[in-house]
Amino acid sequence: MMKTSLLFLSLLLLISLGSNAQQQKDSLESYIKQPKNHLHFAMSDIIFKRISFEYERVLGEEQKIALKIPVSYAFGEIGGVDNYVGPVNLSDMPLWYVGLGFNLYPKGQGKFRFYFGAEFRVGDAKHYDQLNFGYVDDHYVEPELVEWTYFQTAFLANAGILYEPVDRFIVGLNLGVGAGNGLNNNVVEIINPTFRVGLKF
Repeated sequence: MMKTSLLFLSLLLLISLGSNAQQQKDSLESYIKQPKNHLHFAMSDIIFKRISFEYERVLGEEQKIALKIPVSYAFGEIGGVDNYVGPVNLSDMPLWYVGLGFNLYPKGQGKFRFYFGAEFRVGDAKHYDQLNFGYVDDHYVEPELVEWTYFQTAFLANAGILYEPVDRFIVGLNLGVGAGNGLNNNVVEIINPTFRVGLKF
């Protein structure tokens, strides 16, 4: 009876080890086949006359962390004197920036996933001010928009959701909130909501 029990337990142990080895093999094969390079385009930035994209490299077998490089370039002026859109202050706008950051995916990569992370940016920004407007000698003087360019460093915390409706095509929403230095080293708040589309390769 004792020998039969030991034989039965040994058989169960071998089956369990074999099953675990197969699961690890399947997980490794899935990781190898899964594209680890992602390229996201911020479609909503076109409204602000910007081209913005982000390269992301997924790391690790569990695919829960990714390094990213955001890049943005303004191809036109926002224009106008009133540079406020709701809660977003457009008086300090980046002309271009490049950055480095990371995203954490608590549930790993899947068809529907959420993430949070942080990034550091550097680049040139433009500060807009309204000067010389109001009534002078009973005559209204038109406002004058004055611009200054300066070098800006910024730090943002990001959170977002991604959905993969078809293989290797991604859509998602991202919200970045942070701060950077202003024209006279004052603190400039940054709110950066974006709608994104992307590709995995």
